[in-house]
Amino acid sequence: MKTISKILLVAAAFGTMALVSCRKEDNGPKVEEATFEAPALAEAAIKVEFNTSSEADQVVISQDANTKTVVKDIEFTEGGYAIITKKIVSTKASAGDEIIEIKAYVFNEATGEYEVAGFGKVKVDAKTKSVEVTLTSASGGSSETQTVTAQTVDNSPAPQEGSTEGNLCRKWAVNRVVVSVKGGKLGKDGVGIKIDNPNNGTFELTKIDELLKENDVNVPNVNLADYGVKDINFTQNGTFLINFSKADPFTGPYTLGGKKFQYELKGEGNYIFNAKAEGSIDFQKVDGVDYCLFNVNGVIENGGDKYTSTVELTLVQKD
Repeated sequence: MKTISKILLVAAAFGTMALVSCRKEDNGPKVEEATFEAPALAEAAIKVEFNTSSEADQVVISQDANTKTVVKDIEFTEGGYAIITKKIVSTKASAGDEIIEIKAYVFNEATGEYEVAGFGKVKVDAKTKSVEVTLTSASGGSSETQTVTAQTVDNSPAPQEGSTEGNLCRKWAVNRVVVSVKGGKLGKDGVGIKIDNPNNGTFELTKIDELLKENDVNVPNVNLADYGVKDINFTQNGTFLINFSKADPFTGPYTLGGKKFQYELKGEGNYIFNAKAEGSIDFQKVDGVDYCLFNVNGVIENGGDKYTSTVELTLVQKD
């Protein structure tokens, strides 16, 4: 997560992950109101928090003479991810450190179990806050089930279909990115680029990096080939998550007010990359395809140069 400060000069608060290119520019498209259906896992999306200071309620991942690592919380997202936050509660050097893992899960509606790849099985009774966790052992089998009482279980009903939150909270693929950067060495006219991703697979950021370097904009020494965007997720429990092809995921809280949003990624930021951003969202059906449209503006200071950026992103639902 500490690489957040390095990702991309033009992103300015990771705007590149949170926007959209309006397709009104296309010739004569048919534009209608978007009609998203609730994701299949919307009702299974919950967040469970554990009391890490009470030994009776700790879900212990590992323990030795000096170190104990427990689960702080698990969020099961509408997009089929388990966001697992682990906390080191007993160690000589690193007490309080947190580790975030992103795992795919399958929800078994018949048993009420979340089967989490590489982690184990989780069963939650939201009424009693009883949580059963059966971890996967090092050999791939099942270890003894731990049953604890959760500190909180957020299982709010799924957002209403057709609402802004109901439309937003799901897993997205990047369909198009439009970036413009002005100021500094680029002057008032600046430079811009539009990149389409018609197959909605992993979206590569390298062309944006190449554009800036061609125009003598100094960008951080980061291998952007590692930062291909696999998917972008917004959850009803207020989490913003971006998964990459090779690099560690970025995640953090977001808030939504009408069609305005703001988010704050977990990790370190600096004057090159703002870890906080504000933007706007919209939803449209264009020629029969439902899109999520984002727009975020950023201010970037790089040495003595100051740039402003506009990054727009078109997203489509990813199954």
